[in-house]
Amino acid sequence: MGIMVGTKGIGVAPKAKWIACKGCNGNSDCDELKVVQCAQYLLCPHNNDGNNFDPSKAPHVINGHSSDDSFIWTRGSSLAAPHVSGAIALYLSANNGASYDQVYRALTENVDTNTLTPPNKNCGDIPNTQYPNNLFGHGRLNIFKAAVAAGIRGLTLPPPSESTQVLNPNDDLSTCGTLEDNTHYVGGDLASFNRTTVESCCAECKKTPRCKAFVWYTLNGGLCWLKHTQGPKADADGAKAGVLPAPASGRRP
Repeated sequence: MGIMVGTKGIGVAPKAKWIACKGCNGNSDCDELKVVQCAQYLLCPHNNDGNNFDPSKAPHVINGHSSDDSFIWTRGSSLAAPHVSGAIALYLSANNGASYDQVYRALTENVDTNTLTPPNKNCGDIPNTQYPNNLFGHGRLNIFKAAVAAGIRGLTLPPPSESTQVLNPNDDLSTCGTLEDNTHYVGGDLASFNRTTVESCCAECKKTPRCKAFVWYTLNGGLCWLKHTQGPKADADGAKAGVLPAPASGRRP
């Protein structure tokens, strides 16, 4: 649970909604009847009295695990599975109503492989340099890249903020600082707008109080994210990021 939805930088999707059912006791003794009852509850949740069954509240992902409230350094499929579960929750928060095929394609087609260090062995005679393989699957999850990938059909955008600005597609980019291609600034979100050009995104930042940076995507005709701070950089195909130059000091003549 901590890996999936833990807060303070621990979980993949800290704001995801979740429910739980205890099918085992503290000694990891799992009674079959209780496990089946938990499965029924997750497929068709109900209230504490066992009434008001509502299958619409069934979770998108069901994960079985046992743990305590301490931290441990470990590895394996028991850790990989909750990372994927949290990634699915994040993707669905950005793409509400996505189908299984859309989620699968988004996660498997937007991965990192050049940062992996394969061991000197393989599994099933599939080379470690070929993906998918039986050691790393399709590669390392990159959920940010998956969530903003322009080619994913059905990706929904945040609702645009209201603006009365008359856009000028010929706005001078020289006042927007140096643009960084294929770059996103993580965090610092201030507002979002549907804007068709990076020039108009820059113009929106210049007129918005507290805006210091912006990121423009090609998603669905153009999406502009305004930032109150320049966060860490992340790769994002097709994105353009910029930081507004600091205003000149001194008095005007």
